[in-house]
Amino acid sequence: MSVKKNGGDSDIAKRRKEQVLEAAVECFKLQGFHKTSMSQISAAAGMSSGHIYHYFGSKEGIVEAIVARDRSQIETYISNVKSSMKTKNAVEALVDATLADEQRFLDRGTAALKMEISAEVSRNASIAHLIQEYDKDVFQDFYNILGGASEDVISKCEIITSLLEGMAVRSVRNPAFGEALDRDMLRKVITFVLSET
Repeated sequence: MSVKKNGGDSDIAKRRKEQVLEAAVECFKLQGFHKTSMSQISAAAGMSSGHIYHYFGSKEGIVEAIVARDRSQIETYISNVKSSMKTKNAVEALVDATLADEQRFLDRGTAALKMEISAEVSRNASIAHLIQEYDKDVFQDFYNILGGASEDVISKCEIITSLLEGMAVRSVRNPAFGEALDRDMLRKVITFVLSET
């Protein structure tokens, strides 16, 4: 599975790819990955299936591009953390950046899409491999920020990830979750987990 490289893409091609990704995201949210056909994505994007296959190759290629886009957002988040570490310790920088980026975990549409892709991991070996590699890369960034991949740091990262992914699930199940969430308590919990020795 391989997305066509966009290094040489024209501005029009980049816009069309983004148009396909947005259409696919909406289709996946509404019908799930497995039930969404390329023809449905084509109709939602307003372009031929041939163009979509040219840009992405397959539905898995579209998911790969969605994951790559998410990875780009995580890279921005990591960059913000590293920049904050010039004036704060790693824990403070991570906590501040996470709370500033809380909408990533509270947006119901984003959460529903991530849940759909996660469900597909159990059914599709290619997507499972893609997500597992993505997780490895992202976790390595966090291990580096927290001083290395010790058992303690690995455990902290898994706990925080479980908390944040659980918040995403709650935002889907409870539309009022964002209103009920005590941000000060969330800050204390994340700080406690990351600071615990």
